[in-house]
Amino acid sequence: MSRFRGETVHRLPYASTIRNAHGAETVLRGIPVPVDHAGFDPGQSVETFDGGQRVASAPVLYLGFGQAADARDQWRCRGSLYEVDGEIDRWRNPYTGRGVGTVITLRRVSG
Repeated sequence: MSRFRGETVHRLPYASTIRNAHGAETVLRGIPVPVDHAGFDPGQSVETFDGGQRVASAPVLYLGFGQAADARDQWRCRGSLYEVDGEIDRWRNPYTGRGVGTVITLRRVSG
């Protein structure tokens, strides 16, 4: 049994995209799938420093290496809905080749 417990998040898998009679696209999602043992970093707020420099960090989701994930999926973490921002990174140990984990940068979905 792993000592890492993490938290449970929900994956809303991409199913398909359809167009209505007016040509507007609608994304269809599958049934939410619970994913245990996740690590979630909610990110930080934007801060302005002297000189006008701004710092912001995006929310990040950490999962096991073999976890199913697609760039078109949405994720529900701590009650908020997020979509994938960019590519999904799957990390391997460079010395052993063992799959270490999956890192997904997220962006919050409003509405």
